[in-house]
Amino acid sequence: MMTRVNNLWILPAMVLLAGQIAMAASWSYNAHAFPTYNGVSLVPLRAISEGLGAKVTYDALNEAITVLDGRHKIVLYLHSTIAYLDTTTEQMPAPAIMREGKTYVPLRFLAETLGAVVQYNDEAGQVTVTRK
Repeated sequence: MMTRVNNLWILPAMVLLAGQIAMAASWSYNAHAFPTYNGVSLVPLRAISEGLGAKVTYDALNEAITVLDGRHKIVLYLHSTIAYLDTTTEQMPAPAIMREGKTYVPLRFLAETLGAVVQYNDEAGQVTVTRK
């Protein structure tokens, strides 16, 4: 069974809560379906984070997004390439942006920080994110 979130395909694990995906085993999507920034693929932060079992909160006043996954706390701000990972500062390859009410962030940074593996098939234009 596949669930579609925009143009992002989620292949769910067996854990479902009230019809919602609690954790995804693998994701696959068309690399051209989402925005890029200087060649960096950006993806919807909430869809990826929640699909990997993390919780997301948004502070509209400060334009701050917090992602908690039980192992890490990631805090980032719209229009900034700086991300705070636990007690360290990380440089993302592209800023977090907002489009049509959704926050987009660099795929590899987010997925790998949350313990997933990213594979890119340039020929097919396909990106797969798999939970370790």
